[in-house]
This record gives sequence, structure tokens and C-alpha cells, in this order.
Amino acid sequence: GLFAQAKWDITDQWQISGGLRYDNFDFSVNDYELAFPFGESRGRNGGGGNADDISFNAGVIYQPVPEIGLFANFSQGFSIPNLGSVFSGAEDTYSVDDDLILEPQEVDNFELGVRAELGQVQASLAGFYSESDLGSNIFFNPETGFSEVVRAPQRNYGLEAAVDWQPSDTWQLGGYFSWNEGESDADDDGDFQALGSLNVPPYKLGLYVENATTPQWKNRLQLLMVGDRDRAFDDDVDPFEVDGYVTLDLLSSLQVGKGQLTLGVENLLNNDYLPLTSQERIGGFEERRFKAPGTILSLRYSVSF
Repeated sequence: GLFAQAKWDITDQWQISGGLRYDNFDFSVNDYELAFPFGESRGRNGGGGNADDISFNAGVIYQPVPEIGLFANFSQGFSIPNLGSVFSGAEDTYSVDDDLILEPQEVDNFELGVRAELGQVQASLAGFYSESDLGSNIFFNPETGFSEVVRAPQRNYGLEAAVDWQPSDTWQLGGYFSWNEGESDADDDGDFQALGSLNVPPYKLGLYVENATTPQWKNRLQLLMVGDRDRAFDDDVDPFEVDGYVTLDLLSSLQVGKGQLTLGVENLLNNDYLPLTSQERIGGFEERRFKAPGTILSLRYSVSF
């Protein structure tokens, strides 16, 4: 690939940017056999392909005052689907040379937001929307027990927010929130249904507090909350509902010599939960519903040079 990008500070308040990118993808695969076969035969035919295109991006930033910036961006993406997922889920009649599932994906992305730096407080809020005439999403097939790639018109949208505050020289605290949704039209009939939870994870809320106990010793406590999601289940897209969970981690870092010694305690409260990748495994595949690890203690020493 090749790309070019330019930025222009029109005034102290206005800035614009733009660019273009050229991508070229080539792939080839020999005849192969499925490691975990389903259907009547294990063998699959190989083949190859090529895809190339030019994508564009443009953005504008406006600062009504030096501490606040409003921004809007447009960008395009160009890619080919995940080849590993495509080949491992290939049907008996699959053909690399003319199958729709390997068509390149073009995505248009739109973003609006605001950033602020108000002394000891930094904050940001952004909303996004993306669409593709031929999206690429992962679908769990309960009949085979494997994830497969589905190509269909697709749209995604969501919000992201973050706040950081330094009330003193020794304390920092803040958090972030992310929410996104997505829909696809698998039958291409104009009726969009929710994307599966392997493509659209539930909302996430993160909180942290950090203290510089001494100039050489820092302690950080961080919480992660992953929410529930049942929209894909209600639309009969997913055969499972997503149950949320909460984890709490502790990180303690001490400057020792020329390096840093870090003590980590993950899942401090020893919560019992299933990560999202395990929650999808139901029915005859429940033996693969592995729980997340309990409390994990780690000790690391690192040197930067």
C-alpha cells in the first residue's frame, strides 16, 4: 500500500486535513483439508485472488477557545475478510475464485466529537457511524460449533467518552465509557437485524484511581464493568444472551535501580464469570465454555533503554 496525508492550520481556530491511501491485496491457497470437518467431505479446493482500491479521508477541527476542540472526520476503509475464518468454515461447494464471501469490503466512517483540556481535567466525547454495502461479520453456527464469516450490508454506530482528573500532584482518577451497536441485512431485503455479540460487544465502563505514594512508588486500582446484551438473541441472530461481569485489578509499581518492579493482582475479588468468547458455546459445545481465571498474581521487572 501507499498513502499520502496533509494538514493545514488555516487559523489558530481552524484546522483541516485530508489524504488518500492505495491498498493492494493478493492471496493464494493450496488445496487443503479442514482440521475440524463438517458436511460430507473434509477436502476443499484452493485458489487465489486480488483486490485493490483507493480510499479517502478528511477532517476538520474547530477551537472556539484554546481549551476546547470540536472535530468531524470522514474516512474510508478497504480490506478483504479474515481468510482464516473463511477457509476454516468453507462449505463443500465453496470456490475461492468466485465466492461472494471473499469480495473486498469498503467501509465509510463518520465521526463527530469534542475534546476539552480544562486545567486538571481532560475530557472527550465522540459519536461514530459506519456503513458498508458488503460488510463482514462473524456468526456462530450452533450446528458446526464454529464461527463463520457472513457477508451482507452492515452499519455500526456508537458513543465513546473519557474523563481524567488530577486533583493533586499525587492523585489521578478517571474513567471511560463505550457503547456501540450494529445491524446487518443478511437477506438483503432491507430489513436489518442486530449483529451478533461476537461483532458488537456489550457496553464497557472503566474506572481507575491512582496514587503516587512516593516519587518512586505508584499504586493503581482499576475496575472494568462489561454489560449485558440480548438484542441479538431477541432477533434470533445469537443462540445465547450475554451476561455482564465486573473485574477489579490492582497494579503496584516501584522504581528499583534502572528498572521498574510491578506487582499485579488481576481479578482481585476472584469473581466467577464467563468471558464473551465462552458464552457463545452452548448446546453440544458447553464443554468448551471455559471460565475466566480467578485471581492472578504476577511480578514483573522491566528496564527501558
